[in-house]
Amino acid sequence: MHKEINNNLFHSSFPRESAIHILTKKIPIVLDTLQVGAIENLLLKDIEKLEHINYIYVVDEKGILKGVLSIKELFRIAKNTPIARVMKTHLVTAYPRTHRETVALLAIRHNLKDIPIVDKLGVFLGVVPSDIILNNLHQKGIEEVLRAEGILKHDSARD
Repeated sequence: MHKEINNNLFHSSFPRESAIHILTKKIPIVLDTLQVGAIENLLLKDIEKLEHINYIYVVDEKGILKGVLSIKELFRIAKNTPIARVMKTHLVTAYPRTHRETVALLAIRHNLKDIPIVDKLGVFLGVVPSDIILNNLHQKGIEEVLRAEGILKHDSARD
């Protein structure tokens, strides 16, 4: 189930505040050819290897993100149902260079727990999970308060 994401991105070539630096790859990723029952079994088998299990991410054989399905929905569907038939295909994604704040705004605007990160070809790289999104929002709020009080200087240029 936990299909290893293969990417050759050099994190150092991306700005420090970009999404590539805060994503995780330890999530459930399955091929679009599987049935729900097989995915449930794989999920239970690989549970210890996963950091976040809000959604099942569905990719094709080239690693292109095709859809998502929430864990909650997964266990409500008949086991012989192909994942391709029940996955959500209207996806909200971001790119490796997307700023962390933009990722957080996407999550809030679309009421999502995680934001998938894809490259320009749609290859799935990982997700920015909800705890990281919330942490970034919290830090941004603290920075804004400190700036308003004159304790922290405004940045003239951001990474």
